[in-house]
Amino acid sequence: MAGRSGKAAAGGGAGLVLRAGARLAGMRHHGLAASHRWWTTASSTQGVSRGMEITCQPDDRLLVFAPHPDDESLACGGLIRRARNAGADVRVVVATNGDTNPWPQRLTERRWRLDRDAVDRWAALRTSEARAALHAMGVHADHAHFLQWADQGLTTRLVHDGEASVAELARIIRLHRPTLVAMPSIHDSHPDHSALAILLNAALRAESSPARLLSYWLHGRGSRTADAPMCVTLTADELATKRAAALCHDSQTHFGKSRLLNFVNATERFLHPSMAMQATGQPWCWQFNAAVPLALASARRLRVVGISAGGALRAESLELRTSTDAGLRITRRGPRSLQVELQPLWTEPGWITAKLDTDHRINVYDAFGWLDRHPPPRDMSQLACEAPAQPHTVGAGNGVIHGTETIEP
Repeated sequence: MAGRSGKAAAGGGAGLVLRAGARLAGMRHHGLAASHRWWTTASSTQGVSRGMEITCQPDDRLLVFAPHPDDESLACGGLIRRARNAGADVRVVVATNGDTNPWPQRLTERRWRLDRDAVDRWAALRTSEARAALHAMGVHADHAHFLQWADQGLTTRLVHDGEASVAELARIIRLHRPTLVAMPSIHDSHPDHSALAILLNAALRAESSPARLLSYWLHGRGSRTADAPMCVTLTADELATKRAAALCHDSQTHFGKSRLLNFVNATERFLHPSMAMQATGQPWCWQFNAAVPLALASARRLRVVGISAGGALRAESLELRTSTDAGLRITRRGPRSLQVELQPLWTEPGWITAKLDTDHRINVYDAFGWLDRHPPPRDMSQLACEAPAQPHTVGAGNGVIHGTETIEP
């Protein structure tokens, strides 16, 4: 965890058997939407949907990507243990050292000011905890790789250093040739998780990886993983191992072990991280809905990311209140809804996603998640109206949003 304020627990359930190492001739990793051709949908019991049970074989190669130390244990502890018990090769890549984690560190060290030495000290501690957790799950020490990217900085890396980041991830995928990849979900409300998911999708495309993809969703999911199509129903050994691995991250228990152990459940659930390719010949449009009006008022920029069929990543950051881009159109649809229309930034077909970003957060989580673009309304002019005499102003400068008025920067 990196400065997290809480996590949701997963539900239980059992499923059918899926051999994680099986192959589909000619199927690429982003063809997962077609997976029902070789998986059998399981039944439901007492209102709980059953997923397809994941099993591993000795010739499997599992590659787990974790944004922070502890994510490998909380999201995939049972899966890792299952793979190791089967004799499969397991590699774990941890993107950050989890060193932007000030409150547990202040409590532990009884100090308020955290200088560079303090941050480095915490990074070393969290790395050692991750190594201990991997050892508890049976992962060899030399099978762990720490990228040491900036904690709580993966969105910035995605937007400003995406090409080099994708190349580094692609090199790891090419080196280990995984048959199964476990990775965070783009829907996760922690920005490091969603940013790493996007970078990995580009890297997997670039390598034309045939690996099966399992997407885990730890933050802000509510009950939305209850119908996840894939699962690991933990045995007693797998559950005990996952609990022991989670507790190796002792630095994350100082506000109570229950925050960590909420994730030590009898079932791990996984989603399909599929991305549909889209044509780029029409305006890109998104509608962002905020839980509270204050979140919409704090929106400062639009992050836009595109990934081509060959894995080339493009990214732009457009300031909502100062942008001079004539192709950007902003419509306030109500106190909690904002519609953004943008003329295409890139010409090649690809997958396009965007999110609203802010300068400040009460906690580390995103107020707005990444959204795939959707076709614009048939008549965008119907959404605009005359500016009121005394408009409700969200911000100042070019591109400001006044009430329900549409103002083009």
